[in-house]
Amino acid sequence: MILAVEKNRHTGEMIVHWRDHTLTAKDTNGDMYMALSRAIGKIEKQANKLKKKIIDRKHGAPKASMAVSKPGRPVEGAPLPVRIINARRYNVKPMTAEEAALELSDKTDSFVVFRDADTSRVGVLYKRQDGNFGLIEP
Repeated sequence: MILAVEKNRHTGEMIVHWRDHTLTAKDTNGDMYMALSRAIGKIEKQANKLKKKIIDRKHGAPKASMAVSKPGRPVEGAPLPVRIINARRYNVKPMTAEEAALELSDKTDSFVVFRDADTSRVGVLYKRQDGNFGLIEP
């Protein structure tokens, strides 16, 4: 720890050596104790960041630079990119939920998109695994 006083400026500098790492912090303030407290706070932040980095490395978390690698080769443990594939367009007709259920029961589709005749809002009616219909309204 290095303390220096120049006129009314108090400077506190800390250097901490730990294993292969060196943490340094320096702060200048009108109050010596405040300068030391702020320097200690900076050292604590650096130590917490170093601790997190070491823990992540031991747990085998992939680095951000490894996750964004060459597009030809996927990185082990990295999520696969999601692709959005356009299917087909649906005609959104105004009808009630009951009419949509009748239309869905006649078709082999698993859902139908419709505009509610009463509220003019878009809804999705889908077939559930238990044989009933589910309704999604925004």
